[in-house]
Amino acid sequence: MGGVYDHQHDEDEPTQRFGERKWRDIPFLILFILHLGAVVAVLVLASQQKGSDDESDSPVDTGDHSFWIYVAVVSCALFISVVVGLIYIRLLNRFAYFLIYLSFVASVIILLFGASVAFGERKALDCFLKS
Repeated sequence: MGGVYDHQHDEDEPTQRFGERKWRDIPFLILFILHLGAVVAVLVLASQQKGSDDESDSPVDTGDHSFWIYVAVVSCALFISVVVGLIYIRLLNRFAYFLIYLSFVASVIILLFGASVAFGERKALDCFLKS
């Protein structure tokens, strides 16, 4: 049973069939890099903020190890996101139709839930504003 990428082809076949392929999404690459820079900037600015002047309230004694704790947390988050991303891509390869259908249904359900919550909050606000 062959996989998706088992096709044997000549070196020139893709250029003959599709022509010379060029990047067509340069604006989105620029937007992605700007967004990534903004996220990093927010993280740097947030890490420089002091929570409170009295650090004795903290139940965790980080001491001089706060940088290494930060590195460990970021490393774990990166590892977990790579693993989850690879699993998701693998599932998407095998069950593309089902996952597209499921994401469509889930987006409609989430939209309806958000609308009902917003409607409920509006009703609650009206009750408080009238009294």
